[in-house]
Amino acid sequence: MSNAQALNDLSNPYIIRANAYVESFIKIDPSDLDALKTLVHQMTQWSSSISDEDCLPGVRLRIDYCVCSYYYEIGDFVSAYCQYRAALQRVYGPQDNLYLAKLFRLINWMNYIKGALSNALDAGRKALEYAVASKNTEERIQALMFLGITYSLKPDRKKQLAYFDEALELAKEHHLDKLLRILYNNIAYTYYLLEDYAACAKCISEAECLYGADDIDLHRIALMLTKVSLLHHQGSLQEASILLARVEHHPRLKQDKAVYMDWELEMARNYRLNGNLQMATLQLKNALEVAKTYELSAYQLMLLDALSACAMAQNGHEEAHSYQAAKTAVLEHMNREKDAYQTMLNEPLGTCSVVR
Repeated sequence: MSNAQALNDLSNPYIIRANAYVESFIKIDPSDLDALKTLVHQMTQWSSSISDEDCLPGVRLRIDYCVCSYYYEIGDFVSAYCQYRAALQRVYGPQDNLYLAKLFRLINWMNYIKGALSNALDAGRKALEYAVASKNTEERIQALMFLGITYSLKPDRKKQLAYFDEALELAKEHHLDKLLRILYNNIAYTYYLLEDYAACAKCISEAECLYGADDIDLHRIALMLTKVSLLHHQGSLQEASILLARVEHHPRLKQDKAVYMDWELEMARNYRLNGNLQMATLQLKNALEVAKTYELSAYQLMLLDALSACAMAQNGHEEAHSYQAAKTAVLEHMNREKDAYQTMLNEPLGTCSVVR
C-alpha cells in the first residue's frame, strides 16, 4: 500500500486517531483556550508516544498544524515557529500537500501580523504552491487571499487586487459563499485605501447580501469595521458609532487579534472625529498594551502614529516626540526579530522545544 493510500485508510488506527483530533480541534471555539490547551496536550502526548516507524509523516503533520494553531491563538509565536520547523524535518508525499498548505498559510499569517513582510511572502508563496498541488479549491482561495492581504504591508495595492480577484473568480465559480463574503470585504477595504469609495461601498453591499440579517461571525465583524471606516470618511459618525457599539460586546470580537486591533483603531478614530481626544488617546493606549502583550509590531506602529497625532492635536509636542521615539524602537525590534528568525532557521532543531 502506498503512503497516499495508507493515509486514506480509515481502518488504520493512527489515521483514525489523527483525524479525530483534527475534527475536534476545528470544532472548538478559538476563544476557548482552556479547551484548546487540553486537546493539544492530549495530541502532543499521543504524538510523543508513537515512533516514526509506526506513524506516517502525514499523520504527524496534522497534529503539528493543530499545535501551531494553538500556539498562534495564545500568542506564542516562537513555539509555533519551532513546531513548524519540526514538521519540515520530515519527508512528505503528494498526499500531504493540503496540510503543508495549511501550515505555511498559518506561518504566512503569523509573520504578517508581526509585520515581517519577507518571511510572510515566502510562506505565503509556498502555501499557494502546495494548495495548487493539493487540488483543493478552498485552500487555494485561502492562500491567494492571504497573499493579497500580505501585500498590504508593502503596500502594493495592484498585487493585492490581483490575488483577490483571482480568488474571487474561483469562489464564484464554485459557489463558495463564505469565502466570497470574506473576499468582498478584503477587496472593499483595499478600495477604501485606494480612496475609491464607490467601489468600496459596492463590495460591502455585495458581502452584506450574502449574510442573513442576524448572522454575525468573526468575518461579519471585520466587514462591519470596513463599513465603519467608510462611514467615518463620509462623516456619518452616528451610524459609525452604532455599528461600533454593536460589535463591542460581541463574544467573538477578541477571537482574532487583527480584527480586535482594527476595532480599537476605529473606536479611537470615532472618538477623535467626535472631538473627544482624551477618550481617543485612552482607547489607543489600551490597545497599545494589548499589541505589546502579543508582540503585534505592525499594529504597534499604527497605534503609535495615531497616539502621536492625538498628542499633536492637543499641542503635546513633547509627548508626540516620545511616541515617535517609541515607534523607532519598535522598528529596531522588528529588525532584530527578523534576524533572530533567520538564526532560528539555521540552529539545530534540538534548540527548540517541540513535539517530534
